[in-house]
Amino acid sequence: MSLKKNILGTLKWTAIVLHCLLAATLVASAWGGLVAPERGWFFPMLTLRLPFVLVLAVVDIIVLALMRKWKWLLVMVGALLVAWPTVRNLTPLNVVSFKPEVNPADSTQFTMITFNVETFGRYDTTNYVPNASMRYILDRDADIVLVQEGSPERDYLQLTQLKSMMDEFHRKYPYHSDGNRDLLIFSKYPYTVGPDIEVRPVASSVNYVGGQYHYYAKTFDVELPQRRVRFINVHLQSTGLSNADKMQYRDLLHGHLPQNEETTAVTHSVFEKMGNAYRQRAFEARNVRKLLNESPTDVIVAGDFNDTPGSYVYRTIKGDDMTDAWTECGLGPLYTFRSDHMYFKIDQVLYRGNLEAIDIVCEHEGESDHYPLVTTFKLK
Repeated sequence: MSLKKNILGTLKWTAIVLHCLLAATLVASAWGGLVAPERGWFFPMLTLRLPFVLVLAVVDIIVLALMRKWKWLLVMVGALLVAWPTVRNLTPLNVVSFKPEVNPADSTQFTMITFNVETFGRYDTTNYVPNASMRYILDRDADIVLVQEGSPERDYLQLTQLKSMMDEFHRKYPYHSDGNRDLLIFSKYPYTVGPDIEVRPVASSVNYVGGQYHYYAKTFDVELPQRRVRFINVHLQSTGLSNADKMQYRDLLHGHLPQNEETTAVTHSVFEKMGNAYRQRAFEARNVRKLLNESPTDVIVAGDFNDTPGSYVYRTIKGDDMTDAWTECGLGPLYTFRSDHMYFKIDQVLYRGNLEAIDIVCEHEGESDHYPLVTTFKLK
């Protein structure tokens, strides 16, 4: 009996320790974005794991409720409440909407798409398959389209797959940026180009392509029927991981990486690349924040942040004055990136001023490794 009691006691205290550790991890992963990446990769990586930690926490709450362990249940519920301001950005619960109805005939409403198109399928050399991403954009017929990875190596208008769509494209979007820059706008309304933030070439930077300077933020002041609104299209530094790195990274996130010398070396390489990317994105985010501080009241910043809600990058750009369209209008968890079995919400739509988001959807369309976000705004 003594041995049985010892075993049960050990299991009990192990469960308690794991329970408390999970609660602490939930809070730390929710608020780890307050720590600048320059201080190390631990908190940025922890923040990235918030969705997985949240799932474990919910399972833990359900199990404790079924077991009627109310004291320990309160511990986890308390941790969830502390983490809620960040969790809400990740998985909002807007079950009932009090927003105005979407009405295409309302001149105070406009629809915007943000979409990382992965270069419009530049690796597809066939001449017979229509480009699904451009086809989607044309069929969706939004007022403003912000495109990332539009054409890092060539003019997107020259892609063979797009030629059959060009007449329709020019008719629907008479105002558009072209050329070999990464960030594009397709607009039904005239615009002027505002201030840009330029990335200097760095050997490890994906923004430096083809020997040219590229931008991670471009500003377009669009003359909508009611008033001018500033759109800031962003594409922040990616991880720079190879396909093999991504597989190792995925295993790291799920805790499935075996321990040996080879995987230890690869893990170190992945962490080093991730750390460099986190620091670069932090630098870029602070510059975007400066641009926002100097921008007029009505402004929307959207695009591929390459980071999740709650991250340092997200918090820096959002600040105290921006609103997250998904937090306001969305329901439940969401992922916009879907490559290599890694599913994260790294595309964001933030806004401020005399406008409000009244609807947002993530549509599983196109042929990119990202899904487009479609947001409807109403001018106040």
